[in-house]
Amino acid sequence: MPSPKLLILPLSLLLFGFVDPYHFKDAETGFAVDPPNNYIVMPLPPKEGSVAKALVAILRYDADVRSPTPPFCVAGLYAREDNVERTQTELNARMRDTGRVTNMIATFNGAYTVIADEPIELGEVAGHQFIMEERGAAGAYEDLLQVNSSFDTPDGRIVLNCATERTNLTANLVSFGLIRESITLP
Repeated sequence: MPSPKLLILPLSLLLFGFVDPYHFKDAETGFAVDPPNNYIVMPLPPKEGSVAKALVAILRYDADVRSPTPPFCVAGLYAREDNVERTQTELNARMRDTGRVTNMIATFNGAYTVIADEPIELGEVAGHQFIMEERGAAGAYEDLLQVNSSFDTPDGRIVLNCATERTNLTANLVSFGLIRESITLP
C-alpha cells in the first residue's frame, strides 16, 4: 500500500499547480518551512492590506486539501519597519524585555485572554510563545486555544500561529515545537 503522502502529491498538483507539499521557501526573503513527517505545507495568499511578506499553512498529511480551513498552523513573515535598522542582538533584547512582552500581551487581550507565556528560541533568535483563549467564545469555540510563537529579525516578524482544543494542548505543544523548529528564518 503506498504511503498516504504519495497519494496527496498528485491531488496537490492538480488543485494547486506545481507546489511542493513537503517544503516551502519564499525565494525573495529566504523564509522557509520544512515540516516534520505527517505534515504538509501550502502557500497562502496574503489578505489585501496585510503586511505579510509570505504566508504558509501547515496541515496534517491527511487534511482535506480541497478545504484547508482551518489549518493546524499558519506561519508568516510580516514586514516590520522598526526591525530594519536593528541588529539581531538588539531585537533579541527587545523580545526579552518584560515591558515589551507586557505590551504584546495587552495587544492580544483585546480579543484573547493570554493564559500562559514563555520565552523561546529558534537558533540564535529569541522569541516568545503565548497560549490564549478567545474572549467570549461560545459553543465549539469555547475549548479552542491559540498558540502564538513570535520571533523578530531585521527582515520582519515571524509568527507561527497554531490552534488546538484545550484537551489536546499538552500533546500538540510537542507538535507545535517540531513545526517551529522546521522554520528557517530569513
